[in-house]
Amino acid sequence: MNPTWPLSAAADWALPGAALGALAAAEDALARLDERIRSSPIAEGFVSRTHFQDACASLWLAGELVSLEDLVLHDALMDIHSPTHALTRAQAVLQAPAQYAAA
Repeated sequence: MNPTWPLSAAADWALPGAALGALAAAEDALARLDERIRSSPIAEGFVSRTHFQDACASLWLAGELVSLEDLVLHDALMDIHSPTHALTRAQAVLQAPAQYAAA
């Protein structure tokens, strides 16, 4: 059995019109949210929370489960138990954007 994909299979990946409309509406909603957050007094806290959630989600996609609360406590150096390898990796994911911005 040959595992290669035929070139005609690429046409099967086209999104139907309803999906494109929903995708465009979601994109517009995210752009509006971004503009509202930018001028909000809670912008820094909102962005910080989304970074923590993104770090947990990134590890979840890799098959590791990290509690958001554990990551927040670990970041504040207030661990209630010994950090796991997954928690240490989540901390590295959390710190990566700051390290890239500093470079």
